[in-house]
Amino acid sequence: MPGGTGVIAFLILAAYTYQSGLRAPALIALVKDTMIYITVLVAVIAIPTQLGGFGHIFQAASPAAGGASARGRGPG
Repeated sequence: MPGGTGVIAFLILAAYTYQSGLRAPALIALVKDTMIYITVLVAVIAIPTQLGGFGHIFQAASPAAGGASARGRGPG
């Protein structure tokens, strides 16, 4: 069921807002922002660790980018 998680999240938000009033959306926004920060932090740490570090990632990406340097002038 595509989008099912969005419907479930909306129903939880609606029920919590109905139960707790207007403080609920503020608390849910705080929880959501915290989860986003944790996700980004884990991605910045875990993905490079699994792929061999940032150096290895950029070395592997360089040939895929046609060997272009950071300044865009080609190799070297």
